Amino acid sequence: MTGEKRNVEEYVRALASAHGVTLDEDAYDRLARVLTKLSDDNVELDELERLLVALKRKGVIAKTEMLMLQLEYLEGKRG
Repeated sequence: MTGEKRNVEEYVRALASAHGVTLDEDAYDRLARVLTKLSDDNVELDELERLLVALKRKGVIAKTEMLMLQLEYLEGKRG
């Protein structure tokens, strides 16, 4: 399944590049980080997951596509 993971990573990175989507932190990211810290929650997204969120926020992908890509990515990491 590592091949699948690599394909998801390549697809997401290419999509982000094509649409000029970067990981620059905005006000929403800072708010989410503070709220997560205050709730003692240890949710930490890796770079690719943060790119997926950014792509969704910019309207490049729909929420369902974001979730499906994240699922495929995580399954690839696990297996």
